[in-house]
Amino acid sequence: MELIQTINCGDDFPLLDFQLTEIMNSDISGIRLNLNKYIQSSEIDSLSRLFEIISKYKRRYKFLYDLPFPYNKTRIIEYNIIGDNIKKDEVYTLYFNQDDFIKAQGNAILLSKAKNSYNNSKVVYYGDGQGAFEKVNEAKDRVVVKAICDFQIYKKKSITYGKGSINDKIGPVLNMIGDVSSSLDYGCALSLVENEKDLSEFMGLADKKLQLVSKIETNESINNLEEIVKRSDGIMLARGDLALLNPYYNLFQILDNIIKMAKHYHKSVYLATDILQSLDCGRYIPSRSDIIDLSLACSWKCDYAILGYHPNTEILKRKINVAGQICNRFERDKYKA
Repeated sequence: MELIQTINCGDDFPLLDFQLTEIMNSDISGIRLNLNKYIQSSEIDSLSRLFEIISKYKRRYKFLYDLPFPYNKTRIIEYNIIGDNIKKDEVYTLYFNQDDFIKAQGNAILLSKAKNSYNNSKVVYYGDGQGAFEKVNEAKDRVVVKAICDFQIYKKKSITYGKGSINDKIGPVLNMIGDVSSSLDYGCALSLVENEKDLSEFMGLADKKLQLVSKIETNESINNLEEIVKRSDGIMLARGDLALLNPYYNLFQILDNIIKMAKHYHKSVYLATDILQSLDCGRYIPSRSDIIDLSLACSWKCDYAILGYHPNTEILKRKINVAGQICNRFERDKYKA
């Protein structure tokens, strides 16, 4: 199983350049560039600097470009909350209109515009489940919610309420990707794919040499899994959203079914979300559940494991080293057999 490292440095381009250099001699074979937040929060022109840096490393790494297409998740733009802390049982209003947010009194959170909801549950999750709200009242331009637990919030983090479309911004980005990409790259990972039509629409815009990696995140994508798998070059197990939009105790069976379908059609499988996350807090040895998690991915014969980003370069390198040790052990056992 090959390792792919996520790089997400915001506008700190010197840090991006430094980290790509520091991990050059590690077990990493590729880089996942999370372009979702860049495209949603920045002017497209500012991405030119990012691709300038990427072009320097084309001979060392293969790249996976993670895009907010066909849909992007609803994200937090701004909020009026004391101390950034959400308090259990307090009521908050989620706004989609900036003017209404500015006029708001009390606890208010401004979200990116949502075309429609992909979450029919009464619960709205923050991030990958670090916090949760219960829906109290829904209107066209706002949602009133009550906090289920205490947690801290940050700007640009996702809320599992709705999905929007910023496909009008994708064209210039695809041109930049086309200028630096090669046939050896992993290609583009597409967010919130629901059916084969979404993939066909993307191929009408993109360079034909780009590989398609579909992120399986929603119930709709599970229902249309076979047609998505057949049209894709690879499938990403987006475990974060899968565990939020389905009963979390069903996650293992859902993942197992997706992998079996992908392998049946000889498609690559990418495992993502929370891999070796226990090392993020500075632990030297990962938690035992993290060790078993990555080992299970190896036994599942996943093709790629996508490691999460960390701004601390030493922690980043440690995670890569530990992941390499676990995966290499399975490779040695495979050849012994």
